[in-house]
Amino acid sequence: MKEMWEEESPHLSPHYWDVVYTLLCRGSLDEARKLLKSHPQSGREDFVSLDELLQVAPQGSQEMPSRQLDVWWQSWQADCARRVADGEFSLLPELETACKILMGDEDTLYELRKLGETWYNYLVTKVTYTRPTIGRQLLAELAEECLSAFGEGEPTALLDDILLAAFRFDLQQVLREASACLDDWWFSAHLADLLFHAGQMEASNVEYCNVMREYLLLEYASYLMSHGSLWQVGVDYLDHCPQQGREFLEAYLERLPLGTQSKALKVVEILERRDMWPVAQGICQSMAVQLQKKGQLGAALTWVIRCKNPMWTSKLADKFLLQYSVDREPS
Repeated sequence: MKEMWEEESPHLSPHYWDVVYTLLCRGSLDEARKLLKSHPQSGREDFVSLDELLQVAPQGSQEMPSRQLDVWWQSWQADCARRVADGEFSLLPELETACKILMGDEDTLYELRKLGETWYNYLVTKVTYTRPTIGRQLLAELAEECLSAFGEGEPTALLDDILLAAFRFDLQQVLREASACLDDWWFSAHLADLLFHAGQMEASNVEYCNVMREYLLLEYASYLMSHGSLWQVGVDYLDHCPQQGREFLEAYLERLPLGTQSKALKVVEILERRDMWPVAQGICQSMAVQLQKKGQLGAALTWVIRCKNPMWTSKLADKFLLQYSVDREPS
């Protein structure tokens, strides 16, 4: 589609009309008008007639009552049907097909359904041109019809099951299906958190919504913390798990291979910002002991000071000064 816009004479492309139909099916009427105007015969009466219909196509808004939009839409589609019946597009069958899309002709929409590549794009077309004010309960039924018509009896994929559950507003099923089929927990965790803060999990009667949200966040945090470069991001997610996040963070950081002083310092700072002093102190002590055994008394002293252990600090400082007086340079 992008390549066609760059062509000098897009109407010569064998895909020209398919692109026009695709734009109309997904509701991109301004783009369709632009492409139609690139046709050398765009000034002809039939092209002008179709452009008039596209220009005055109903545009709904949140402020507009659905009944008003429905009446406006029916009137506009009646005008589309009248122009087809009067033979205004008889010179060029492609223009007649385009107008039949606008009037919501079921046979035409079905014939062109594969242009959208997916059943949910076909659903968008059906909703736009046949049921623009459809209610949420009927939307699920229409989604299943579109899936059946598009797939022609083929087994549904996992993504299809997720989308169907979403159209049914079965949030629990959406989370269950997403957790089972996706490679990581990003989608499930963020969707659950979004629904939780929007107050929709309680409204959908999902049992133990707090527990479910936290469970999914913990799973995603675990996924992040299993990667060497993403573990600090996982820490931020644990901050939003009031029940088990702190306990999980403590258990993870106690077992995290520190490797370098720089990484150990990052861990200690994370713990100190969260007032997790006992764990931070344990890491400082461990680093001090390791460095002292290696004879790096200066570095070890730095870690002992962070431990806030006056007696140990005093003893190690004496050793450091004694070594300095002998060697004339710190270790």
